[in-house]
Amino acid sequence: MNFIVEELMLFISTALNYLATLFYPGHYHHDLTFIIRQKSTPPNQVYDAAELYLPSIELINPSTRTIGVSKTPRQEAVKLAMESGEQIADTFEDINLNWLYVVQTFPTGQVTRRFELTFHKKHKDKVLTSYLRHVVTQAEAIKKEEKILKLRSVNSPSRVDLEHPATFETIAMEPDQKTKIIKDLDRFVRRREFYKKVGKAWKRGYLLYGPPGTGKSSLIAAMANHLKFDVYELELDGIYSDSQLKSVLLSTANRSILVIEDIDFSAVNARKRKCWVSTYLYLPKFFCELGVR
Repeated sequence: MNFIVEELMLFISTALNYLATLFYPGHYHHDLTFIIRQKSTPPNQVYDAAELYLPSIELINPSTRTIGVSKTPRQEAVKLAMESGEQIADTFEDINLNWLYVVQTFPTGQVTRRFELTFHKKHKDKVLTSYLRHVVTQAEAIKKEEKILKLRSVNSPSRVDLEHPATFETIAMEPDQKTKIIKDLDRFVRRREFYKKVGKAWKRGYLLYGPPGTGKSSLIAAMANHLKFDVYELELDGIYSDSQLKSVLLSTANRSILVIEDIDFSAVNARKRKCWVSTYLYLPKFFCELGVR
């Protein structure tokens, strides 16, 4: 039923746009539309930015029929979001722009999401060089102000707000060890330019081990909340080639934490596959060479 309703709404919206081109051909002849699709590998930064930016402008207008409303226990205010088929107007340096949000669900169960940004063709260069940069910059400011952290799966485009309550003030850990980790994280963040200067990748690795319930996930959440970094989860069981692994690793954003679960178990499987994973992931190579059983 939801599939039929979504397709019907999309058909009506498309039909209305087509009729508009018939009645106002001169106007629509000069319009240009950018298609901004949601992607997972690598993520589309413009799409992610639009999701944050658009609710910050006048989301509800006289033509609005539906609006997404949500609130988590840790959020102080209700959050609004565009629903499929809804449009919103924006203005930037005397340029009139129109955003349309489209969600399509196919019989196979696949769901695609996109924004359609329409404006006069003569403003193409300014929209590309200035407006879209403005959208990304504003989204980054909103994320920083609201301290929105995301939990993402590298293997899929799904993501949710990371609202784990763990912080370095609340987790149970030896004070000296806790201080050591915090200082190491802060030093790592400060030395970003140093890494760039010496030609090394800006990265830091930690190997967490122990039985379930010993606080590994809480420590990761505390690190993410301390650094204000998003968290990506990677399931190595779904990776079958070097190129696929490289692709998913490149899909992660800067200033993020990549969590690889059960890396020792994955290493054993990698050894059986002639350690192909060792090209980009050094811990599995290390385990394979030790002959882990």
